[in-house]
Amino acid sequence: MRKRLRAEWERFVARARSLDQFHAELAGFVARLAELPRTCDPMACPRVLVTGDFFTRFSTFFMKGVASL
Repeated sequence: MRKRLRAEWERFVARARSLDQFHAELAGFVARLAELPRTCDPMACPRVLVTGDFFTRFSTFFMKGVASL
């Protein structure tokens, strides 16, 4: 499975000729990853949380609800 993920990533970044194109095609890339068959228990896989650290650190507006997440 890791090889398939790596291959999808390499195809994705090879097609992106600019940062704008990278961002524009990101949703499609995520959709393709979601279609890959799962070969193990999802609960055994690492989980990742991405946050906007710059904004949450310096703006109280973005801090609302972060602690509960």
